[in-house]
Parts: sequence; structure tokens; C-alpha cells
Amino acid sequence: MTTGGQQASSFFVVEPSPLCPHLHDCTLISPSALADVLSRRRPIPPNVAENGPGTGTGAETGAGTEGESDDTGAKWGLECGACGSCAESWVCLHCGQVGCSRYVGGHMQQHLGEAGHLLCASFADLSIWCNHPGCLCYVRHEILYPLLSELEKAKFGKPATRKAQLYPKYCTGIMYDTRLEMHHHPEGRCLYESPERTVAIYHRLLGSGMLTRCRGFQAREATRNELCLVHSAEYVDTILGATDIPPPFQRKDLYWVPETPLCAKLACGALLELVKNVIIGNIQNGFALIRPPGHHARINSTSGFCFFNNIAVAAACTLQGRFDSKPRRVLILDFDVHHGDGTQEIFYNEPSALFISIHRLGYAKDMLFGENPDIAMCEKVGGPNALGKNVNIPLPWSETGFSDADYLAIMDRLVIPISREFSPDVVLVSAGFDSGKGDPVGGAGFSPASKFGITPQCFSHIVHLMKLVSGGRVILSLEGGYEPQVASTSAEACLSALLGEQPPPTLPPLIPNPETIALIAQVTAAHRPYWRSL
Repeated sequence: MTTGGQQASSFFVVEPSPLCPHLHDCTLISPSALADVLSRRRPIPPNVAENGPGTGTGAETGAGTEGESDDTGAKWGLECGACGSCAESWVCLHCGQVGCSRYVGGHMQQHLGEAGHLLCASFADLSIWCNHPGCLCYVRHEILYPLLSELEKAKFGKPATRKAQLYPKYCTGIMYDTRLEMHHHPEGRCLYESPERTVAIYHRLLGSGMLTRCRGFQAREATRNELCLVHSAEYVDTILGATDIPPPFQRKDLYWVPETPLCAKLACGALLELVKNVIIGNIQNGFALIRPPGHHARINSTSGFCFFNNIAVAAACTLQGRFDSKPRRVLILDFDVHHGDGTQEIFYNEPSALFISIHRLGYAKDMLFGENPDIAMCEKVGGPNALGKNVNIPLPWSETGFSDADYLAIMDRLVIPISREFSPDVVLVSAGFDSGKGDPVGGAGFSPASKFGITPQCFSHIVHLMKLVSGGRVILSLEGGYEPQVASTSAEACLSALLGEQPPPTLPPLIPNPETIALIAQVTAAHRPYWRSL
């Protein structure tokens, strides 16, 4: 039985977040400059508490919560630059200013507000906090390692030796970078592909507490060499060198701001970084909350809000062994409501890549961004060197719509048998949540629109099943999904499956509609010559 004090202590334990979206929005102090600030530490009188309420737990560093001693037994603190007090010492990680208390009325709080700085560290328990009003979280991220080491050396005489074990319990990576929000419609008129998509998903995951169970990574820009693995050099140079949308690519489903080329490189590079960490074994799976999307970008052209084919570049790097010098077999599953025409074009004749697309046909030609709707049909089975490696599963128009029953039947009869026989080393998922129930694009043409689409529970089952065919190595990359609530709940369900939570144990009685049964037979007939499992 625990005491009241023990209960209170456990109640106030704060989990560090591996993903603070503001880390990339600010310039941090250099480790050497921070070391100079910390060299001015001095002993704390025995009757002075070293920290106040609400700091981190100190569990990750071994630090206590009051008057911690170093190897000599001395208790150390830093003088507040405003009042000289050593009680509750905080250090600004942007300029090195020392202040007492980051809470209302404290000098650190005053400094952060006046200077517009965000990150500060407690010298008491070495917790690092973001002071952004929309965040206010306890942060632990690899970017902060060098500064954390200086804090540890000043406090304990040496840095902690647990860097490699910082995330022992995390098997799922997450990628989100606020810089991607710079890509937006110049007049704010885009109703669909907007920054609100990823912002809504991020805040849903943050509020659910799931992000504290994930490992965050720093996004980088994809290199020209990486982009040219799937796009022509001329096309890459045209996009990267443009200040406005190039005339050949002017179309209603694209918009451009000066930051668009940077965001396109960052989105692709962020996914590459996540896939690399899965390949080399730092994490088992991951989710890239990135935009602009990519699966419509072809070798020489843009389409459907896409500039660079993020998932295709990641697959090409994996196929060539660019992450660990070991070429690997890649399965790409695309459950966006639109056909992944760009990804199909790039890998149509690649025998080591299996592309499976579940998409909707019918109602309107804009359900396909390609010029030729025939490319999305099930008869397109792959090039001469890759017969059977291109699996199109086009959902036809149906008065009854499509639901979980239809998608799960397709998974059971087509996707899983083919995937297991292919035996991929890694699965990349073009996660388009416009196939979710209630999305205005996926449900277009139906009355009510909810007659088309799958539930978050179904998304969870799909991700869980794909983990079973790849030893858990699954990476999701955001594509479509244009209703924030639908996209957020769907992404949350997918992340829960990546984290190892079992999908709902029971679903309502599921009976696919006749059109789906006919479609399964049609796709089976087209691919039976190439897959023994069908």
C-alpha cells in the first residue's frame, strides 16, 4: 500500500515528449557558450531549495528534485541575472540568460516573454521545457543532446552515459516539422491541401498522449541526387530553381509560394530519415506527417498537389541499399482514394518492388489525376521484368457505397496473400485518409457522403495486417485526407497499431457488396498467372 505522499508524487510525474514542433523554429545556444554560462555556478546555502514545483521528474538523468550534489558532495546553483537568487535556477537555451522560475512572476518567465525565446532548462533536474503557449511540454530530443551533456557536466562533473539507451522502450518513430506549414495557398483559397491537415493530426496525437510513446526525428532536405533516383534531372532542377509555378505544370490542383521547393525537399527528406532509422534498426516502424504529398508526382510531371514522389524516393533508396549498403525488397501499399499513378509509373518495371493501390473509380474523372484512366485498371499488372508486381484494385461505382467490409475483404483475399508471397523486407504505406468515412473528397458523388469510406478501426486493422507481413517494419507517409477530424482520428488509429495496440477485437457483421466480390474475382484472374497464393 502506498502512502499519500507516494501517490501524489506519482500523480505529478511528467513524461518527456520526443517531438516538440518548435525545435526547428529557433536558434539554440552553442554548447561552448552554454558551458561558459554554467562555469559560473556556485554552491547553494543549505537552507535554499534548488528548484520549485512543476519541473520534470529527473528520472532520465538520475538527478534529484532538491539540492542535488555532485561527486564532491557540493550543491550547486546558478545566480538569477535579475535578482541574484540561486533558488530554482533556469537557463535559457537560446541566449544563456539565467533566471529564477519559468512560471508566472518568475524572472525566467519574464525573460522568455520579452525575448520571444522558447526553450529553457532546469538546473535542478536537467529537464528541458518548451514555453510556447501551444506546447508547454517537457522535451527530450536528439537535437538537445549536446546542450544536455554540458548541463550534466556542470552538475555532476561528467555527462550521463545513457544516450544510447534514451529510447529503449520506443519502437515507433514520428516525423513532424512545422516548416512544412510554409507551403500554403498564397490567397488561402485551397479548401483541401492546406497546413491545417497536419496541424490537426499533430494536435490530436499530442492530446492522446501517444507522442510520448514515440521517438521524434529531425527532418532534413532530400538531396538532388536522391530526388533524381525517381525523377528526371531536368524536372528536379525545374522545381528547385523556380520562384513561381513553372508554366508546364500550371494546373488547378497545384499552388505555389516561394517556400514550396524547400517544403517539397523537406517532406521527402523527412520520410527518408524515418525509413533510414527503421532500416538500420533504431526503430521498428514510423509515421511521417508530411506535406506536400507525393504519390501523384511522376518522373517528369507534377499532379494532384504533389511535386516530388516522397514514397518513391524512399523506396528507391531502400531498393539500392543506400541506408545500410543492403538492397532490400519493398512493398508499397497505397490506400488513398485516388490512384497512385506517379508511384506506378516509377516502379512499373521494377521486379524488387511490389505496388498495390486500392482506389476509387467512377463518379468523376478527378478521382484519377492521370490523363488516362486505363492506367488505374487491374489489367495493368507490371512491365515485362515485373509482371504481377503492379496490383491495381479499382473500386467501381456502387449505389451502396464502400465500407470496412469491402476493404477488409480486399485485404483478406488479395493484399495479404500477395504480400506474404512477395515477402517484403519493409512496407511503405501511402496513407491517404481521403478514403476515410466522412472525407468530402472520397465521399464526393454519394448522398450522403458517408456512404463511402472506412472507419478509423478499419485503418487500424489494415496497419496491423501489414505489420504481420514485414516483421513489423512499416512506415506510413501521409498523402491525402482533407477533413481534419476524419484525418486526425484515422491517423490516431494507425499510430495505435504501429505502437502495438491490438485493433478492435470485434467488428460488426461484415458483408462486402456484390461489386467488391466481382472486383476481387477480376483482380484474381488478372494476377493468378503470377501469384500461386491466388
